[in-house]
Amino acid sequence: MPVMAASLLQCDAATQFGFSIEKIYNDMHVTEREKVMSQEKVNKYKEEKANRQQAMRKERMMSFVRKAVLVVVAAALVGWIGHSAVVTYINAQPRQVAEVNFDAVSNYLTELESNHDGHDH
Repeated sequence: MPVMAASLLQCDAATQFGFSIEKIYNDMHVTEREKVMSQEKVNKYKEEKANRQQAMRKERMMSFVRKAVLVVVAAALVGWIGHSAVVTYINAQPRQVAEVNFDAVSNYLTELESNHDGHDH
């Protein structure tokens, strides 16, 4: 019975000071939960730290790929605009027309025909 009396005295003292057994018990469990959550945070931090170099390498690679794609798109756009400008300029230029005088060819063919007709056996 002495143990029970001591427990009752402790309960009475705890009640007098605004403590309850339930509150102390709940506080202990919250602390345990916090410890578990804190340990999870530590484990997560260690995992992130272990993978940090790989993650940084991957991030740098993705940044390079984004920049390369941007450069290719910009170069294609500049090339397309340049090509369109050159084609427009060339089409706006006056065309040179060349006249071909076929008189010499026509005279030659006529002469051949007359010679061929004259030698008909």
